[in-house]
Amino acid sequence: MQKAIEKTKDVSAQKVWEGTQKVKPTIYFKLYKQDDNQNTTPVDKAEIKKLEDGTTKVTWSNLPENDKNGKTIKYLVKEVNAQGEDTTPEGYTKNENGLVVTNTEKPIETTSISGEKVWDDKDNQDGKRPEKVSVNLLANGEKVETVDVTSETNWKYEFKDLPKYDEGKKIEYTVTEDHVKDYTTDINGTTITNKYTPGETSATVTKNWDDNNNQDGKRPTEIKVELYQDGKATGKNGNIK
Repeated sequence: MQKAIEKTKDVSAQKVWEGTQKVKPTIYFKLYKQDDNQNTTPVDKAEIKKLEDGTTKVTWSNLPENDKNGKTIKYLVKEVNAQGEDTTPEGYTKNENGLVVTNTEKPIETTSISGEKVWDDKDNQDGKRPEKVSVNLLANGEKVETVDVTSETNWKYEFKDLPKYDEGKKIEYTVTEDHVKDYTTDINGTTITNKYTPGETSATVTKNWDDNNNQDGKRPTEIKVELYQDGKATGKNGNIK
């Protein structure tokens, strides 16, 4: 008895992109078959297909047309990641309808970035603190905006109405600061700390006596002096002999 020849066919799936983004993210298609009870199972012989650079159609070849009972197999496709797990591109919604998957761009989501400037300079005791500093906003490492930060804003800053995604991928925002003379800079998230270390110096004290060379023998053998800074006692004492 001659064995019946299994009928095969090619199955194509289509990707539809709706939105204004020109560059499309890479996605993958996984082929399934559906039974009469609407249950779906992966097609064993069908490899996961990669769609990149805006590819909108993929095809699986030589797939069975009928099941073992002679019924026509209903194929459908799902959008997955490289590991075959269900996924939806960031910034898009997804609609799977048979062999067509439609991704629709979400309305542009925005975010804001705020931070503050911290001065570690003993309340500007040496008068080195500038009147303003320039803080830069970077999107994925590229400078996109600059703002001047001053005491009038309590040394706080904010960047508003920033796009949250670029071509479907979340944007990473960071901040930098233009160089501040005489200060070192430390950035922790959006908090920028500038530190100034006052230079050290020494003070030499000379005592002059106007007593005709101690003619009456009243001059003490030793006197005590105390160091003041900006009119305030420092607590540092010394003796002059």
